[in-house]
Amino acid sequence: MEHDQLNSIASSLFQAIPDSVWKDKSLDQIESSIQSIVNHLASTLLDQFVSPARVNQIEQQISSGQIVCDQCQSQFQLHKQNQQIHPKTIFGEQITFSRSQYYCPTCDTYSYVADSVLGLINHRMTPRLAIVAALCGASWSYSVASAFLDFLLGVDLCTKTIHNLTVDQELTPEPLAADPLDNPPGVVTMDGVLVRGQQKGQWLEMKVASFFSNVVEVSDTRKEVMDASFVASAVEQWKDFVPDVTEEAMRRGLDCTEAVEFISDGASGIWSLQEMVFPYARVRLDLYHAKGKIYERTTQAYRYNAAKGEHQEVLIGELEKGEVDEAIEYLRKHMPRKASKKEAAQKLIGYLNRHKQHIPNYKEVKAEGGSVSSGLVEKANDLIVVRRMKEGIMHWSREGAGPVIKRRVVFINKHARNRTGPYDLAFCRASVQ
Repeated sequence: MEHDQLNSIASSLFQAIPDSVWKDKSLDQIESSIQSIVNHLASTLLDQFVSPARVNQIEQQISSGQIVCDQCQSQFQLHKQNQQIHPKTIFGEQITFSRSQYYCPTCDTYSYVADSVLGLINHRMTPRLAIVAALCGASWSYSVASAFLDFLLGVDLCTKTIHNLTVDQELTPEPLAADPLDNPPGVVTMDGVLVRGQQKGQWLEMKVASFFSNVVEVSDTRKEVMDASFVASAVEQWKDFVPDVTEEAMRRGLDCTEAVEFISDGASGIWSLQEMVFPYARVRLDLYHAKGKIYERTTQAYRYNAAKGEHQEVLIGELEKGEVDEAIEYLRKHMPRKASKKEAAQKLIGYLNRHKQHIPNYKEVKAEGGSVSSGLVEKANDLIVVRRMKEGIMHWSREGAGPVIKRRVVFINKHARNRTGPYDLAFCRASVQ
């Protein structure tokens, strides 16, 4: 509508509302009252004018044969008229939604065609409210989501309803369009993050992966990834994560035969997945995780030893050059005598042996512009899983965690290309468009 028309309507509305709405009131009180009036006006407009007009248009198209059965293309026959439901709207009120039921003689089925055309899959609320509630459930705990909906929109939904909407398969976001990497083959990083299960002492590992190829320097001390996307799942085994990873790889323009840079912290299940999905990858143990493991084990092995710092420096140096055999030989040469300290050194040797094929010459990799860190996927762990699912009182089942994770991933990925700040903001902006 034109501004002049809206201004005229607003003027008439101002004349109609009682002075008590604004006289001697603070701005907060006025806003609250105006919001209530606007919500009621919007509900009335939707209930008495817009919805009946749209349903009438749809049913005229059915009568004229413009809308036919999706399954068999037969023309519908009118069965029952003026069947009512009372969905709640995003304006906080229920409306009366009246439409007809139709019969398809070929399929021998009955349906409310207007519901399907309008996307009304939940008779308790409008599609917009259902999507917003599901988004809130994916963003915050269900109790907090319920409180925010009530405070911000005046919509009263219980925590159980928000939970049901969040995990509702019919509300799952549509698959995203193809989005090839800027500079294939790119980098794939993978990690797991634990959340509390529903059984006492139970922990469930959520699987997370990231894809990217374009890294730019935004300052002398900071780089930023420009084309990242994520994929995550609540599946139990890493092998069960293969379909999700493969699907995202293909969406990013890969066919899984490329020599991607594949970086992980070393979990055996991740390397098995890599062999299944990216058999030609240039595999790398995350350098900073490997350094951390060396510092941890050498601190245990050489505690109170004056040469501890020297040992760590030598081992880190060998690691950065990819000289695993030399590092192992050095450890054997300087093996502690005390049993507990010797055990720590032997564990470090075992760690290096297990990952020998995954440890490149990191200095050469960095000199060639390659990646040596899986830090982005750790950021994804935090954004996708931790911020929603790691509050101390939360306990999850895989069935409950899966839809929440997938919804967050889709929202984050949807507008990652045109984000102008942290991924958190991309999540929020994508969710309301």
